[in-house]
Amino acid sequence: AVPTADAAGTRYVDMVFPATTLVSNLTYATAPALITGTPTNLLLDVYQPTGDALAQRPALIAIHGGGFKGGDKVAVADWSAEWARRGYVVLNINYRLDAGNKCQEIQDGKVPPAQLAAETARCTAAINAAQFDAHAAVRWLRAHAGTYRVDPTRIAAIGSSAGAVTAVHMAYRWENPGDIGDNDGQDSRIGAALAMSGCNY
Repeated sequence: AVPTADAAGTRYVDMVFPATTLVSNLTYATAPALITGTPTNLLLDVYQPTGDALAQRPALIAIHGGGFKGGDKVAVADWSAEWARRGYVVLNINYRLDAGNKCQEIQDGKVPPAQLAAETARCTAAINAAQFDAHAAVRWLRAHAGTYRVDPTRIAAIGSSAGAVTAVHMAYRWENPGDIGDNDGQDSRIGAALAMSGCNY
């Protein structure tokens, strides 16, 4: 049976499913690493509500934080599982990182003027790569919507910190989604962005 509004709660609001089913480390695209240019597999995890019979579920792209220099998709595993228990399909994504970027130092005014242009360009490259990778995950999901029983018209992004910046960029900079991955025929746009401590950079 498909849980709906009943004594157990309301789908999409309450955790009406007791468990989630996880598929880990699927490659959604390959992209050149930011510093070395080495082809890198971009991985995601798919969380689904266990026992859900609904044919088309809304989906969330979950994006971890870490200053565009660190972090991993497992950092948002707990709340991804909670969203799945509410009835969503949730994709936790890894995206390309630059461990040596000085995005935070730029924001804090701690980069010497002589280095500012170069460091700003490096930071911008990392921020753009995160957005382009996340948009590639949206296109991958639309290409596999039947497999994961996702409604391709109801996809949102959610993130914290750098992930929130990325979610906002996915919404506001949708006209420049990049060309990462093999699903160019799919739409990159999302229907909503949920930003926790992040803004348009």
